[in-house]
Amino acid sequence: MRRKKKKNLRIILIIIVIALIWFLFFDKYSLIKIIKSDIKIKQKQNLIEVYKKQAKKLEIEKNKLENKDEKVIEKKARELGLIKPGETIIRIREEEKKAQKGD
Repeated sequence: MRRKKKKNLRIILIIIVIALIWFLFFDKYSLIKIIKSDIKIKQKQNLIEVYKKQAKKLEIEKNKLENKDEKVIEKKARELGLIKPGETIIRIREEEKKAQKGD
């Protein structure tokens, strides 16, 4: 009788271990897949936060441009290579910059 109980207990234990392994690694809703999904969700949420911050900065910049903030307009114009009437552009080549730094 004891041998039969031990044998039944081993079989039940083996079935439980196999079921746990199945649910941890192979099942459609396995623990590994859930953890990977959680990581992806957190990455996407972080990316959303980055995009929200960028959107806020762009909105502020847009408002400044719409309100004709002279400093912002000047900066943007310079970034685009625009000049004011009567100004002259002087470009310094990279070699000349290096030579000046070496002096």
